[in-house]
Amino acid sequence: MNFKKTAKFLFQLIFSAAILWWLFSKLGARNLIQTFSHASLPIIGLSLIVYLVAQSLSAWRWAIIAKIFGFRANLVHYNSLYYLGMFYNLFLPTGYGGDIVKAIYQAPDRSPQSRTFAALSILLDRFTGFATVLAIGGVASWGLKAQLGICGAVMSWGFVVSVLGAIGGVTMVSRLKFLPRKLRFIGLALRAKGLQLIPAVLFSILIQFLNIFIYLAIFQSLGARITLTEVCFAYAIVTTATLLPISIGGLGVRESGWAALMIPFGAFPSAGVSAGLIYFFIQSLASLLGLIPFFSLKTENDERTKNMAS
Repeated sequence: MNFKKTAKFLFQLIFSAAILWWLFSKLGARNLIQTFSHASLPIIGLSLIVYLVAQSLSAWRWAIIAKIFGFRANLVHYNSLYYLGMFYNLFLPTGYGGDIVKAIYQAPDRSPQSRTFAALSILLDRFTGFATVLAIGGVASWGLKAQLGICGAVMSWGFVVSVLGAIGGVTMVSRLKFLPRKLRFIGLALRAKGLQLIPAVLFSILIQFLNIFIYLAIFQSLGARITLTEVCFAYAIVTTATLLPISIGGLGVRESGWAALMIPFGAFPSAGVSAGLIYFFIQSLASLLGLIPFFSLKTENDERTKNMAS
């Protein structure tokens, strides 16, 4: 690992630790521990199962999108690569992340063209999920305008404009010749085979609501009376914030976001921190399954290297 990658990882680690330390000192460690103690082990176990189902559906969504770019691998292969990417994103301080690892292994012949198409399929998969999160947040924010005041109105229209702008932008990028060729190719693919994305969009909606169900169940077990609409809105805000590459797996950003959003909803911030930490725990456990493809693919690469050498 070179200096730049090491420095980036250390910054993310320090940032996550600093945010968590601030939350514990601001809200009180005893208060947070007391709230955390109300967590239900059966709920955590159920949430882990639901999370695994959501990740497997995410891999299926990626496989649907990859077909647009000519890939024809089975679902077991995509499921393995998806969990491998999760493992890299969360546990290994690499500078390139799990998406690049997935693109490398997805390309069957390891050619530059195949890797480019693999990267485009991952990029479009990410976009589909992100647009769905924004849409859910936008719909939820309309139901909370009275509760959130002017901020709710701004966020409502902001979500709507963002979703429409993202959809319109992707369909128009193919005509903007000053943009990189890869982005224009995505636009062309969507214009030619956009109907094939409908199942992927439906999968995205189901996946996001499974994650929302996890949070809702955790909040209920912690004694926080928060409605489904409020969870949908806060989930969109927090999920968007965790995409910023400033923390380890969103740790600290997720917890502080939920804590802040508990206040206008009349819930206690310690529940937001506890729910964020429980979700991170579930995410970490699920990501450990990435060890299976990590070692199996490493063995395949070692055997391929030996065969090429001989």
